[in-house]
Amino acid sequence: TSGTTQASEQQMGNGVISTYQGKMALRAPLVCTHVAEGHSRAVLAVAATDDLLFTASRDRTVKVWDLTEGKESQTLSGHPNNVVAVKYDLESRLLYSVSSAYVRVWDLRTSKCLRTLCSSGSSTNGVVSGQQIPTGEAQMNDIALNHGGNILYTAASDRVRVWDVRKCK
Repeated sequence: TSGTTQASEQQMGNGVISTYQGKMALRAPLVCTHVAEGHSRAVLAVAATDDLLFTASRDRTVKVWDLTEGKESQTLSGHPNNVVAVKYDLESRLLYSVSSAYVRVWDLRTSKCLRTLCSSGSSTNGVVSGQQIPTGEAQMNDIALNHGGNILYTAASDRVRVWDVRKCK
């Protein structure tokens, strides 16, 4: 296991957000205006703020997109498997990504993984590696963050765990 994974160490993609070029019906109440492309496999989850878009993918990465510039700004790599959920807290600038039996807590100011939360209820500093789910752990299915960004809820197996994430800030 390595202590941290930095986006700067990974090969930065050249993802872009481009204007949608498909046909638009004149009377359509909803219109696709842009498309974000840059992952090498299917996108499984998205989250957004007014200025940022976060995409989680089967390519085992999370991409951070600058909506003002219309381009990819960071790639968070090293997840053990598909990234199936992503949440972001604007105030703390912490991003939470779900892959396998783990939630990684990323500081977007440094592009570092600060902590890894395990489905069993344990946690560790930095990154836990390994593609197989260890005995005693279960596949994480989803996460939710309360409005204040202090409580994280994780769904794995037949349980929901409640995490006080203020210590990560």
